[in-house]
Amino acid sequence: MRVAVLGVGLLGRAAAERLHDSGHAVTVYNRTVSKTDSLRAHGIAVARSADAAVASTDCTLLFLTDAGAIRSVLFTPGSPVDFQGRTIIQMGTIGPDESRALQQMVAEGGGDYFEAPVLGSIAEAKAGTLIVMGGGTADQLRRWNAVFASLTPAPLLVGPVGQAATLKLALNHLIAAELS
Repeated sequence: MRVAVLGVGLLGRAAAERLHDSGHAVTVYNRTVSKTDSLRAHGIAVARSADAAVASTDCTLLFLTDAGAIRSVLFTPGSPVDFQGRTIIQMGTIGPDESRALQQMVAEGGGDYFEAPVLGSIAEAKAGTLIVMGGGTADQLRRWNAVFASLTPAPLLVGPVGQAATLKLALNHLIAAELS
Protein backbone atom coordinates (compact mmCIF):
# COMPACT_ATOMS: atom_id res chain seq x y z
CA MET A 1 0.00 0.00 0.00
CA ARG A 2 1.03 3.61 -0.50
CA VAL A 3 1.28 5.27 2.92
CA ALA A 4 2.31 8.78 3.96
CA VAL A 5 3.68 9.55 7.40
CA LEU A 6 3.46 13.16 8.53
CA GLY A 7 5.66 13.90 11.52
CA VAL A 8 8.90 11.95 11.74
CA GLY A 9 9.95 12.49 15.30
CA LEU A 10 11.14 9.40 17.15
CA LEU A 11 7.89 7.38 16.87
CA GLY A 12 6.96 8.59 13.38
CA ARG A 13 10.43 7.75 12.08
CA ALA A 14 10.30 4.24 13.58
CA ALA A 15 6.80 3.66 12.16
CA ALA A 16 7.85 4.89 8.70
CA GLU A 17 10.85 2.54 8.69
CA ARG A 18 8.70 -0.40 9.86
CA LEU A 19 6.07 0.28 7.19
CA HIS A 20 8.77 0.56 4.50
CA ASP A 21 10.49 -2.63 5.67
CA SER A 22 7.09 -4.39 5.60
CA GLY A 23 6.74 -3.65 1.89
CA HIS A 24 4.62 -0.50 1.87
CA ALA A 25 5.51 2.40 -0.42
CA VAL A 26 6.14 5.12 2.17
CA THR A 27 6.36 8.87 1.67
CA VAL A 28 7.19 11.13 4.60
CA TYR A 29 6.81 14.81 5.31
CA ASN A 30 8.17 16.79 8.22
CA ARG A 31 8.24 20.54 8.80
CA THR A 32 11.92 20.25 9.78
CA VAL A 33 13.27 18.79 6.55
CA SER A 34 16.60 17.66 8.07
CA LYS A 35 14.68 15.09 10.18
CA THR A 36 13.89 13.23 6.95
CA ASP A 37 17.53 12.73 5.89
CA SER A 38 17.95 9.30 7.53
CA LEU A 39 14.65 8.14 6.04
CA ARG A 40 15.67 9.22 2.55
CA ALA A 41 18.90 7.26 3.06
CA HIS A 42 16.70 4.28 4.08
CA GLY A 43 14.98 4.45 0.66
CA ILE A 44 11.85 6.28 1.80
CA ALA A 45 10.44 9.05 -0.40
CA VAL A 46 10.37 12.57 1.07
CA ALA A 47 7.58 14.95 0.01
CA ARG A 48 8.18 18.69 -0.31
CA SER A 49 4.81 19.51 1.32
CA ALA A 50 2.06 17.90 3.37
CA ASP A 51 -0.28 18.25 0.39
CA ALA A 52 2.17 16.42 -1.87
CA ALA A 53 2.56 13.62 0.69
CA VAL A 54 -1.21 13.16 1.11
CA ALA A 55 -1.84 13.32 -2.64
CA SER A 56 0.72 10.60 -3.39
CA THR A 57 -0.74 7.92 -1.12
CA ASP A 58 -3.76 5.81 -0.20
CA CYS A 59 -3.73 6.83 3.45
CA THR A 60 -1.83 9.25 5.65
CA LEU A 61 -0.69 8.51 9.18
CA LEU A 62 -0.28 11.49 11.49
CA PHE A 63 2.47 11.31 14.12
CA LEU A 64 2.41 15.02 14.89
CA THR A 65 2.96 16.53 18.35
CA ASP A 66 -0.58 17.69 19.09
CA ALA A 67 -3.79 19.02 17.56
CA GLY A 68 -2.22 22.44 16.99
CA ALA A 69 0.59 20.88 14.97
CA ILE A 70 -1.95 18.86 12.98
CA ARG A 71 -3.95 21.99 12.16
CA SER A 72 -0.80 23.91 11.16
CA VAL A 73 0.34 21.11 8.82
CA LEU A 74 -3.01 20.13 7.27
CA PHE A 75 -5.03 23.35 7.35
CA THR A 76 -2.54 26.13 6.62
CA PRO A 77 -4.24 29.02 4.82
CA GLY A 78 -2.74 29.39 1.37
CA SER A 79 -1.58 25.77 1.15
CA PRO A 80 -4.41 23.56 2.36
CA VAL A 81 -4.24 19.82 1.90
CA ASP A 82 -6.66 18.27 -0.60
CA PHE A 83 -8.48 15.51 1.28
CA GLN A 84 -10.78 14.50 -1.58
CA GLY A 85 -10.92 10.69 -1.61
CA ARG A 86 -8.08 10.37 0.92
CA THR A 87 -7.95 8.85 4.39
CA ILE A 88 -6.27 10.53 7.35
CA ILE A 89 -5.36 8.26 10.27
CA GLN A 90 -4.46 10.25 13.38
CA MET A 91 -2.07 8.18 15.54
CA GLY A 92 -0.83 10.71 18.11
CA THR A 93 -2.23 11.73 21.47
CA ILE A 94 -4.93 14.40 21.25
CA GLY A 95 -8.19 15.04 23.07
CA PRO A 96 -11.46 13.44 21.97
CA ASP A 97 -13.06 16.79 21.07
CA GLU A 98 -9.98 17.70 19.03
CA SER A 99 -10.21 14.37 17.21
CA ARG A 100 -13.91 14.83 16.42
CA ALA A 101 -13.18 18.38 15.17
CA LEU A 102 -10.45 17.02 12.88
CA GLN A 103 -12.85 14.36 11.62
CA GLN A 104 -15.34 17.06 10.68
CA MET A 105 -12.69 19.21 8.97
CA VAL A 106 -11.35 16.28 6.94
CA ALA A 107 -14.89 15.20 6.00
CA GLU A 108 -15.73 18.75 4.89
CA GLY A 109 -12.76 18.46 2.52
CA GLY A 110 -14.10 15.20 1.06
CA GLY A 111 -11.82 12.89 3.03
CA ASP A 112 -12.18 10.08 5.53
CA TYR A 113 -10.82 10.19 9.09
CA PHE A 114 -9.92 7.43 11.52
CA GLU A 115 -8.21 7.83 14.88
CA ALA A 116 -5.69 5.22 15.97
CA PRO A 117 -3.62 6.43 18.92
CA VAL A 118 -0.91 4.06 20.05
CA LEU A 119 0.67 2.79 23.24
CA GLY A 120 4.31 1.95 22.92
CA SER A 121 7.48 3.62 21.83
CA ILE A 122 10.36 3.24 19.40
CA ALA A 123 11.18 -0.39 20.22
CA GLU A 124 7.53 -1.45 19.82
CA ALA A 125 7.17 0.50 16.56
CA LYS A 126 10.29 -1.15 15.13
CA ALA A 127 9.08 -4.60 16.24
CA GLY A 128 5.50 -4.09 15.04
CA THR A 129 4.10 -4.56 18.54
CA LEU A 130 2.45 -1.20 19.22
CA ILE A 131 -0.98 -1.25 20.83
CA VAL A 132 -3.26 0.50 18.33
CA MET A 133 -6.66 1.70 19.56
CA GLY A 134 -9.07 2.51 16.74
CA GLY A 135 -11.80 5.12 16.77
CA GLY A 136 -14.11 4.93 13.78
CA THR A 137 -15.92 2.07 12.08
CA ALA A 138 -15.18 -1.63 11.64
CA ASP A 139 -15.13 -1.06 7.86
CA GLN A 140 -12.38 1.55 8.23
CA LEU A 141 -10.35 -0.76 10.44
CA ARG A 142 -10.70 -3.59 7.89
CA ARG A 143 -9.84 -1.29 4.99
CA TRP A 144 -6.51 -0.28 6.56
CA ASN A 145 -5.71 -3.59 8.26
CA ALA A 146 -2.69 -4.18 5.99
CA VAL A 147 -1.18 -0.93 7.27
CA PHE A 148 -2.04 -1.63 10.91
CA ALA A 149 -0.72 -5.21 10.61
CA SER A 150 2.75 -3.76 10.05
CA LEU A 151 2.57 -1.86 13.35
CA THR A 152 0.57 -4.10 15.68
CA PRO A 153 -0.39 -7.75 16.03
CA ALA A 154 -4.03 -6.83 16.68
CA PRO A 155 -5.55 -3.36 16.29
CA LEU A 156 -8.47 -2.80 18.65
CA LEU A 157 -11.65 -1.03 17.58
CA VAL A 158 -12.73 0.94 20.65
CA GLY A 159 -15.76 2.73 19.19
CA PRO A 160 -16.54 5.87 17.23
CA VAL A 161 -14.08 8.73 16.76
CA GLY A 162 -13.29 10.26 20.14
CA GLN A 163 -13.42 7.06 22.16
CA ALA A 164 -9.93 5.86 21.25
CA ALA A 165 -8.55 9.31 22.06
CA THR A 166 -10.32 9.16 25.43
CA LEU A 167 -8.96 5.68 26.16
CA LYS A 168 -5.42 6.73 25.22
CA LEU A 169 -5.54 9.71 27.60
CA ALA A 170 -6.95 7.52 30.39
CA LEU A 171 -4.21 4.94 29.89
CA ASN A 172 -1.56 7.67 29.93
CA HIS A 173 -2.93 8.84 33.30
CA LEU A 174 -2.94 5.29 34.64
CA ILE A 175 0.65 4.70 33.51
CA ALA A 176 1.75 8.01 35.04
CA ALA A 177 0.06 7.11 38.35
CA GLU A 178 1.75 3.69 38.38
CA LEU A 179 5.16 5.25 37.76
CA SER A 180 4.91 7.83 40.54
